[in-house]
Amino acid sequence: MKIGFALAATTFAIVQSTTAAVISTWNFNNGGTAANVGAGSAEAVATSFQAVRGGAVGDGTRSTNRALRVSNFDSVVTRSGHDGVGFVSSTTGFHGVGLEFWQMVGARASKWAQLEYSVDGGATFTSEGLANEGRYAIAAAGKYQQVSFDLSGIAGVADNADFQFRLMAIHDEVRNSFTTASGKRYSSTGTQGAWNLDRIVVTGTSGEAPATNDTFIPAPGAVALIGIAGALLVGSRRRG
Repeated sequence: MKIGFALAATTFAIVQSTTAAVISTWNFNNGGTAANVGAGSAEAVATSFQAVRGGAVGDGTRSTNRALRVSNFDSVVTRSGHDGVGFVSSTTGFHGVGLEFWQMVGARASKWAQLEYSVDGGATFTSEGLANEGRYAIAAAGKYQQVSFDLSGIAGVADNADFQFRLMAIHDEVRNSFTTASGKRYSSTGTQGAWNLDRIVVTGTSGEAPATNDTFIPAPGAVALIGIAGALLVGSRRRG
């Protein structure tokens, strides 16, 4: 009986096999804002950009390992979610999309941010369906922290040439104001009021997305294997 079930499970795995892959990556080591892997670009959202030394991970020499510094945030301290950085990354041919990145905040920068995404080429952005509505905090100033999000269950993200996402500085919900990881007073300018971003990676699974129901139609080449599994199952029951 165990042999029959093992073969049937193997057949299902063969038919449904897919390949996980990196869709796009930004490491900023070339000093630009274009994706280093895949197609994509970075865009300032009411902020300024600068490539700086000192990336999150050692994926280059000391002189070439860079990060993207985002500065000149909103000076209107009562306005949340207005300034940040955006990214364009087509997900055509991929489902099960995920995002991970490394972020460091200055001593006077907002420690709170929100991930927003667009499925219509940037016409509209939302955080609907994301964990904690896309909100996250960087725990300590001057240190890189890895952040990741699962977008696999969000309609419209998969297989979309118009997919975009952005990271926006937001208020601390409890205090309803910009707060820092250092405890110092918020500042919108200067190095201490900046973010550093590095190793931004969009991942996905190539091939067709899994069916949304329980109906399983095997490929023609798998029918024979299922037949063998069934015969062995019957045989094992008779012997038992």
